[in-house]
Amino acid sequence: REWRVVILLSAFIAVNLLGFYLWREPAGGKQRFGQGLLLLGALMLGGNMALMGQMFHVRGELFQLFIAWAVGVLLMAYSLRLTSLGILAQILMGLGYWQAYTSGLWSSDRVDIDPNWTYFLFQHMSIVAICLFLPLAYWCRSQAIFTLAGIAFLSSFQSSLQPVEMWGEWSINTINFVFSCCVPPLLLWGYGNLSQWWQGNRRDKTGAFPQISRRLGVLSLGSTCFTLSFLAFWGMFISRNRTNLPQTSAIWDGAIVAVVTIGIWLYLIWQSRTNSRRYPWDWTTTAIGSVSCAMAITIVTQLNTIEQYIYAPMVFLLLLFGVAIGSIRSGLANSDRGAFWFGLGLLTSRIIIWFLMTQNDLITKSLLFIICGIGVIAVGLWFERYVRRLSETKGN
Repeated sequence: REWRVVILLSAFIAVNLLGFYLWREPAGGKQRFGQGLLLLGALMLGGNMALMGQMFHVRGELFQLFIAWAVGVLLMAYSLRLTSLGILAQILMGLGYWQAYTSGLWSSDRVDIDPNWTYFLFQHMSIVAICLFLPLAYWCRSQAIFTLAGIAFLSSFQSSLQPVEMWGEWSINTINFVFSCCVPPLLLWGYGNLSQWWQGNRRDKTGAFPQISRRLGVLSLGSTCFTLSFLAFWGMFISRNRTNLPQTSAIWDGAIVAVVTIGIWLYLIWQSRTNSRRYPWDWTTTAIGSVSCAMAITIVTQLNTIEQYIYAPMVFLLLLFGVAIGSIRSGLANSDRGAFWFGLGLLTSRIIIWFLMTQNDLITKSLLFIICGIGVIAVGLWFERYVRRLSETKGN
C-alpha cells in the first residue's frame, strides 16, 4: 500500500511540475501543452483522493469527495491564475452539491453523515459560491467564471430555501419562499449597477461583469414569473403537508443575502439622489424593483387565500408579459440581441404552452407552431435589419 501511495503522489507531482514548467514558456504550443498538463494534474487529484480513500478505508459520501476535490482545484486556480482550472472547480463543486441535494440529504435527518467542513460548504453553498468564485473571476478576469458563479448562486440559493413540502400561512417558509423568488434578481441587478458605477467605463474583460450580472438578474426574474404563472404550480400546494421546514442554515443564508441586498439598494438610492450625474438611475432599475416588490406582495397575499389559488397566476402572468415587453424594448433601444430574444422567447413560449394546455386538436396545435415559427422568423429578420441600419447610422 505504501508503494502505491508513492507511485500515485509521484505521478501527480511529476505531471504538475512538467505542466508548470511548460506553462511558463511564452505563448505558443508549449504553453498550451503545459495548461493541458495542469488540467490533467487537477483531474489526477480527484483520482488520487478516491484511491487513497479506498486504500486507507476512509468512509465518506460522494458529494464530500467532489467538494474536497473542487477546493483543491480551486487553490490551484488561485495560485496559477488559470481560467480552465477555475471552471473545473466550479463544475466539481456543482456536481457535489447537486449529488447531495438530489439524494435527499438537504431535507433528511440522517445521522451517519460526518458533519465536517465539506458538509458545511454544502449547507451554505449560496454564500460559498460568491465568496470563493467571485474573487477568482476578477483575479482571472474571466467572464465564464463570473457567469458560472452567478448561476451557482442562483441555483443553490433558490433550491436551499425550497422545502420539500408546502408551508403554512405566514410561517418561516413563507418568508423563505419570498426571499428565494425576489432577492436574487434584486441582488444581481443591484450589484451590476453598483459595480458599473465603481468600475466606470473599463475596457478590460471585467468591464462586462456588470452587464452579465444584470442579465442574470433579468433571467432570474423572468424564469420566476414564468414558473409562477402556471395554475398547476399553485394547485400542487393544496394537497401537500404544511409542516416541513428547511434547515436553519438555509434560513440564516436567506437572511444574510436579504440584508446585503437591502443595503445595496439603499446605497444605490442614496447615491442617485445625492449625485445623479455620476450615479444615474434609469427606468429599468425602477422596473426591476417594482416587479420584485409586486411578486413579494402577491406571494404573501396568495398564501393567506391558498384555497383560491387563481389570483396569483393571473398576476404573475401580467408580470411575465411586463418583463418580456421590457426586455424587448430594452433590446430595441440598445441594439441588444440578448435582451430582445429573451423577451421574445418568454412571450412566445408562454403563449405556446397556454395553447397546448387548452387545445386538444392536433391540427390547431400544428397551425399554432407554424404561425409562431413564421412570426418569430419575421420579427427576427426585422430586428437584424433594424440593428444593422442603426449601426450604420451611428457609424456615419
